[in-house]
Amino acid sequence: MSPVGHSKSTNEIALLYAGESLLTQIAKWVRRHPGREFRLASCQSPSAVPEALSASDVAIIDATEHPDSAMSALPDAIAGLGRDAVAIYTEVDHFNPPRDTTS
Repeated sequence: MSPVGHSKSTNEIALLYAGESLLTQIAKWVRRHPGREFRLASCQSPSAVPEALSASDVAIIDATEHPDSAMSALPDAIAGLGRDAVAIYTEVDHFNPPRDTTS
C-alpha cells in the first residue's frame, strides 16, 4: 500500500458513512490535485465496509451523523489498512454535548 501522495498513480480512498459535507470537501480536495487519479469507494452500511476497504489505501470514517456505525467500522479499518491509514471525521463534539441553558 502506498500512502496518498506517493508513487502509486491511483489512490483508493474508502469513505465510510460519508455525509454531504465530507463529500463536498473531498470533491474540492480532488480538484486541487489534477495530476493525481483517485478512486473513491463509499459505503453507508456495515455490510459494505469490507468491500470498500478491500481495495483502499486509506479510509475516512464520517462519525457526524452515524457515530455508532463509525466506531463499529474503526477496528476493521485499522486491521485492514493500519492505524496510520485511517481517519475519523466529525463535525459534532460527541463527547461534550451542548448544555441545556434553558433552566
